[in-house]
Amino acid sequence: MLYIKSIDGLRAIAVSLVIVFHFFPTVIPNGYLGVDLFFVISGFLISKIIHKKILEERFLFKDFYLSRVRRILPATLAVLVTTSIMALLLMTAPDLMRYAESLLSSIGFSANIYFWRTGGYFGFNDTLKPLLHIWSLSVEEQFYFLFPLFFYCLYKYSRSKSLIYFIFSILILLSFFLNIYLLSIGGSNPAFFLTPARAWQFACGAMFATFELSRQPQIYSRALSLIGITLVLVNFIYVPVTFPDATLLTIGACMFLCQSHLKTLLINKILSLNSMRFVGKISFSLYLWHWPVVVFVNYVWLDTPSTFILLLSLLFTLILSTLSWRYIEEPLRQASSSKKTYMIVVSSSFCLILFSSIALYYKGFPERHSDMVNKLSENIGTHYRCSIDQYRSYNGTRACAFGEDVSKEFTVALVGNSHAQMYAPAFEKSLTSSNKRGLLIPLSGCLPTINYNISSECLNLAQRNYHSVLEDKKIKTVILALTWHFDHLVDQAGYNFIDSDFSLRKRELKLLIDSFNKKGKNVYLLGPLDIPGYEFASKASRSLMFYGTSLKRSREVEEFYAKYGDIIDYFLRNMGGNYILPHKYFCDKSNCYFADENGSFYSDSNHLSSLGVKKLIDIFDPIISDNTKEKK
Repeated sequence: MLYIKSIDGLRAIAVSLVIVFHFFPTVIPNGYLGVDLFFVISGFLISKIIHKKILEERFLFKDFYLSRVRRILPATLAVLVTTSIMALLLMTAPDLMRYAESLLSSIGFSANIYFWRTGGYFGFNDTLKPLLHIWSLSVEEQFYFLFPLFFYCLYKYSRSKSLIYFIFSILILLSFFLNIYLLSIGGSNPAFFLTPARAWQFACGAMFATFELSRQPQIYSRALSLIGITLVLVNFIYVPVTFPDATLLTIGACMFLCQSHLKTLLINKILSLNSMRFVGKISFSLYLWHWPVVVFVNYVWLDTPSTFILLLSLLFTLILSTLSWRYIEEPLRQASSSKKTYMIVVSSSFCLILFSSIALYYKGFPERHSDMVNKLSENIGTHYRCSIDQYRSYNGTRACAFGEDVSKEFTVALVGNSHAQMYAPAFEKSLTSSNKRGLLIPLSGCLPTINYNISSECLNLAQRNYHSVLEDKKIKTVILALTWHFDHLVDQAGYNFIDSDFSLRKRELKLLIDSFNKKGKNVYLLGPLDIPGYEFASKASRSLMFYGTSLKRSREVEEFYAKYGDIIDYFLRNMGGNYILPHKYFCDKSNCYFADENGSFYSDSNHLSSLGVKKLIDIFDPIISDNTKEKK
């Protein structure tokens, strides 16, 4: 087996940064890029092994895939079994059902697709998903399902190294620019989770695995190695704006890896130290165990755990990972007979599938907790997301299509970020009842404003969407929605502003409305809601379950008007009936409510849940059904 000591040291860097990021997110905000470093290392090592065996005429596909089973599954299944027991003991019934779904996707190595479609990676609700980290294993195994055949054919039947490198370069560029394209249209989630957008990192490592640079002068080797490791470390501090986050890291890792076999280089000597190598050797077990520990600690502690608790949890993770590596990962990977390993893998997988099926069939065993705990919990993460079949290409960006009569044109556009998308069930209901078609044009965390926005990338996306809708003569009605509580803005020059008095957003929205009106479009604007400001559904259900205490379900209406009263009055004066007030559905003369006896109106800290949307399901009826208001 191919073994390069310094690569274990590089693994140690990768896993350490990931773990620090998950336990202490503010210490190394870009620590999540450690997973990207694993991808490059994996592509390099796997390709190095395959290439060596091809040259020795010893490569067999059966042996390759069976070695992957022995390497990945025993430790992974041990984590899945343990995590399932903890989930059954600690989680609410709806959370256990979501866990069971993620467990099935993890066993089938499709966790990346599941988590792409059900949330993301950086949201609060995502941090309470015990198997979220399995997404990266799914990406890796999906890549290696077909890559060995591609690699084998390339090196077995091509006699030109230049042609091989050219083909690799095409593969890398296609995947790299797919990633950039997805980011440019607001598809940060698919760019993060999906294998085609990640393949360039594996392929970069694979291509560099066959470079023969050992005959280079020492000075060049030292320079490449030093520059490479510098780029890797710099990327954890600085993330490029116009390229995928891990671009510098990927280039640097490849430069380092092709010199990693040279034992005389200083950086290789440092990374080959026993302490570094040990962390590198247990890095897979560390990665597998650390995230469920983080999740369950945070699940029980409603607020952020103390530093002492986190440090204890970190120590527990290190001990658990060492034991897992010593008694599960290594023995079963190196067993002389594979029969025992395969029996354990098959039996464990069967038991986990059975557990998931039973948990889903019995709806997470709701009798374990009170009815209110379950009602609050079942609304977590239920804000609307467009299904894949609803997406359409729209003037260089993307849109989500609604309306049953495909013979009709799209005449209504709902434009905004997730605070537009969360209204989609009501939007769809009104379109269907009026026999019209409409588009939801998402902005993926950005405001619709074109001169001030949340980031420079948001400005570019908002401007592109603005011009697309403005010049679309078929769109007669435009509905704008946005995140009203976010006041940190950036202008086109990159300067930061705090828009605490709404003056910038007021001016920007007025500009959009006037521009659309001049093009003959009827414009509506959705006003603010009194959002909880914290993960209400999750925290309220866990507080009631663990501690028997109910969180306050409302806030005095005076607080809402103190914050938003002036901006509401301004747009009511300027827009009249075209300014829609969704807060009226949740506020009375005394309070604004976050929940009732049926559950939570909010799926997280600020998005309406499926229950919340039902309260205002008719909000778009006057807009969409009244044809006389559409300007000709």
